Amino acid sequence: MPSHGTQPDPSQASFFAWMRESKIRCPKCGIKIFEETGRGVVALEPIREGEIVVEVPDDFVLWEETSMISSYLREKGLVREEGRLPEFLGLVVAVMHEKYLGDQSRWGPYMDFLPDSVDDLPFAWSERELESLVGTSVLDKMDPPWERCDLEPPCQVDFWYDEIVKPFARRERNIGFPRGARRKKLYLWATGVVSSYAFTLGDEKLLGIVPMWDMLNHVSGKCNVRLNHCEERGVLQMIASQNIAEGSEVINSFGALSNSELLRFYGFVEPHVNPPIDCVELCIWEVIEKLVQTKEEVIKTPTDRLEFLHVHGLMPNNGWFKIIPGKGPPIELTECLRVVTLPQTKFEELKEKVENWRFPKVRPMNRVTEHDFGIDVSKFLLGIVKFKVKAIRRSLSEGQLEGNQRVGMAMVVCQSEQNAWKSLKKWLVAGESQAELWQHPRRAWSQIRDR
Repeated sequence: MPSHGTQPDPSQASFFAWMRESKIRCPKCGIKIFEETGRGVVALEPIREGEIVVEVPDDFVLWEETSMISSYLREKGLVREEGRLPEFLGLVVAVMHEKYLGDQSRWGPYMDFLPDSVDDLPFAWSERELESLVGTSVLDKMDPPWERCDLEPPCQVDFWYDEIVKPFARRERNIGFPRGARRKKLYLWATGVVSSYAFTLGDEKLLGIVPMWDMLNHVSGKCNVRLNHCEERGVLQMIASQNIAEGSEVINSFGALSNSELLRFYGFVEPHVNPPIDCVELCIWEVIEKLVQTKEEVIKTPTDRLEFLHVHGLMPNNGWFKIIPGKGPPIELTECLRVVTLPQTKFEELKEKVENWRFPKVRPMNRVTEHDFGIDVSKFLLGIVKFKVKAIRRSLSEGQLEGNQRVGMAMVVCQSEQNAWKSLKKWLVAGESQAELWQHPRRAWSQIRDR
């Protein structure tokens, strides 16, 4: 994982001794401070493609069920549920407890080896530094202004501390937590650790922290390992996906993430990636809010329509549409705009068509014209683009006056998102865009049947 400090850690020897005792294997690797990526994993000798680089027993993955307070977390509902936040918060509380236990924790030396500070993550920034992110999805997702917005951790950090973590720690004083400011400081550290170091594991998508796995940095396009779970032996493995030369950095991939996502989750950006991964995310509740302002007859809380779209796979599970430069608006976003603005009778007709759908003879949408839309989608989206670009332009102009490293990362995010919005604007004003938008509903429903 990206290091939040550049000096070698004196606890390294204890950490490696603990790994040997815990049967965590990485025989050809060590820790090194790299100029570009900070603390990371280095190949101490040549590693062949297909060779196991790191191996961690399942029992040493830290998650709610393996922590010493698993029964308390289960009792208070801070374990895996349908929502993502209880699971995330449960792991945060577990990490807080293991860190507070020190040498009494079975992960003690590992906890000591983790960075002391996670201050590069935006939730730890000052108000002035956060102002440089106004208009970006980083800020929108950290503290969404829409009440019904689906939340993605780390978000509303202070709120969850006051509502969940502090009351839990007070009730369960016999477990052992610090008090007052020390408890809040430990909570913020644990939140940063879970955000930056946790992995989503297996088909069940369990959230857990995997010692030594999480020491590998991410560099777009340079990943040289792949992840594997050997059920027979009960171990998690990182396997070399190519030959790795002695002295080279062993690099993982966190996925094809934009600078906004890298900054929000991990506290760094990649300004020199070519081609850049410029994309933006738009929340369905921001869309609804602006629709209500534009069109009086739009239902303010169209829960039944959004549920209908969700059930049929036409809305992202988290409620955020990802807009990728050069591709126009997602076809699901166009169909969402159409369905939400339909008169009630038309919406009932669409539901009936879907219920009677017999592919390929009957389709919910065969031919679509402008009369099937209750709103000018292109004009509406251009309004959103104008609003977003104006806010980001202000952040860019004010942020460039700062010499702060965090504000510098914010400027990279602002430029990346501005590029994505401008690309969408270019697509929308193109002559053929309206005809293309009319095809989105048909393509959206056909795509479902093709899955």
